[in-house]
Amino acid sequence: MGSPNILRRAARFTGVDRAVAYVILARTWSTLAGVITLYAIVRFLLPDEQGFYYTFSSVLGIQIFFELGFSYTLMQCVSHEKAHLVWTEEGTVEGNIRAKHRLAALLKVALRWYGVAALLFFAGVLPAGLMFFQKAGATHPSVSWRVPWIWLAVAESIMLFVSPFFVFLEGAGLVARVALVRLVTSIMTSFALWLALWRGWALLASPIVSTVGCICGTVWIAARQRRYFADLLRTNAPKDVLNWRVEVWPFQWRITVSWLSGYFLSQLAIPVLFRFQGPATAGQMGLSTSLVLAAQAVGLAWVSTKAPQFGAYVAKREFDALDRLFFRTIKQAYPVLLLICTVLVLGVLTLNATGSPYRLRVLPPLPFLFMVGKMLVDFGVYFVGVYLRAHKQEPLMVMSVAGAVITGGTTYFFGRFSGALGVTAANFAFALLSIAPALVIFQQKRRLWHAAPLVAYAEADIA
Repeated sequence: MGSPNILRRAARFTGVDRAVAYVILARTWSTLAGVITLYAIVRFLLPDEQGFYYTFSSVLGIQIFFELGFSYTLMQCVSHEKAHLVWTEEGTVEGNIRAKHRLAALLKVALRWYGVAALLFFAGVLPAGLMFFQKAGATHPSVSWRVPWIWLAVAESIMLFVSPFFVFLEGAGLVARVALVRLVTSIMTSFALWLALWRGWALLASPIVSTVGCICGTVWIAARQRRYFADLLRTNAPKDVLNWRVEVWPFQWRITVSWLSGYFLSQLAIPVLFRFQGPATAGQMGLSTSLVLAAQAVGLAWVSTKAPQFGAYVAKREFDALDRLFFRTIKQAYPVLLLICTVLVLGVLTLNATGSPYRLRVLPPLPFLFMVGKMLVDFGVYFVGVYLRAHKQEPLMVMSVAGAVITGGTTYFFGRFSGALGVTAANFAFALLSIAPALVIFQQKRRLWHAAPLVAYAEADIA
């Protein structure tokens, strides 16, 4: 009896609920699997192939230019409407009829949006990638990249269309279920990747992983959540129940600008280094970025699973509960993240101290340390952003744009003339400068929005 009670108290103290636990398990699996993946990439891919492998992912990051920040906007909108609805035994939602009508309207708009976005993404990313990789492919003729890239573009386009279903479920509060599905999918895709690399399929491993992930997600939605979506699609909502241009677009376009800026802050370095320093250096940056983002993802398990609840608290104007959850989550997440970062830095130092051949596949210790430092700062700013966006506002947009312009310029300059060390040092320096303005905006907007008078739900302007 004592052990379960101790475990429950520990879970409450650390904030590890079911959703967080599943996400942490997924991140833990990704970390452990990442060690095997690291070995497999080093063992079965040549350094130039490693560069293509990671640059594929960075180029695919332009997906955000087609998705236009809709996923985050959609999750917040769904969480605000779901706050006035309850789940039924049949797996559908009932309650405030206006909220359900708005939820149904959101789903129909989302499917149209992502359908068009997926088609445009495929039509844009396929030829763009063929042109981008052409020069490097000519100088490295042993790398077979064309078929993998075409297949990958198809698979990722399908994934883009499927993605709003998961966002809709997370916004509706099924964060734990979605996290469990992602855990299972992560395990399946890891084994698919290892098998593909072991069989010598080289860059074909990338589209194989995307295809397996797409199949897992689609099968689960069809098998377990079809009633929820079918019910909403059958719901005939009045045409004027949701005014997208007035209520949602003012929030979405700001999110869009911020997310587009995020591409330059996080993904630009790899293709720049690929272009000017060669595939091998891009491969080092790609693998190092994967390690750092894996650590960040564990920390984000706390905040990403709480984002729908933040939105629900805002919808009900329960600001004291919102603040308690927000600050408690920060205190729970940061120590875990610091511990993981310490392990990563020590690991890179050990590889270099022992002269391991694996040290040549990651960045040297100093630029790697700069990357870790930047991630720790970005984590705090992201946390603040989640809190603010729960109010369906994006006050960090100007700061994000300024960051994209400065970071884009410094990444191009240092990536061309001084390599990874210059890029990572400049990015870390700018990250430090972003702390003060983010905190000032957080305090100002928090006081302003929470002091606003209560507005009846039926008349609320949630723009």
